[in-house]
Amino acid sequence: MGQVWVKSKEYVEEQAQTSVKDRLSFSTQIFMDEKARSLGYDNILNLCTYATSTNKRFAKEGRAGLKWRDSVWTLVHKIMEDVLAGKREAPTRQEIISELPDIVWPE
Repeated sequence: MGQVWVKSKEYVEEQAQTSVKDRLSFSTQIFMDEKARSLGYDNILNLCTYATSTNKRFAKEGRAGLKWRDSVWTLVHKIMEDVLAGKREAPTRQEIISELPDIVWPE
């Protein structure tokens, strides 16, 4: 007969937490990449690399992307902490996106 594996309560809870973190992180990353593409950049990482560009327009957009990325991830990590601490329910993809700050593009 095969071996039977019993998952501990701690293991199950850890997997559930990992799943929530992964889902929130994935939803956030996709959202940020879509926003960056709306201005013609490949993704948020690509946008942020322009923060030190010698082209003034690209540099302004890159710095706006950096500022926005930091504020988004700061909020998402706070939401994750609250979910894992049982202070709130895990938001759906649409709910997390609705809570995120909008990027402010330079004029």
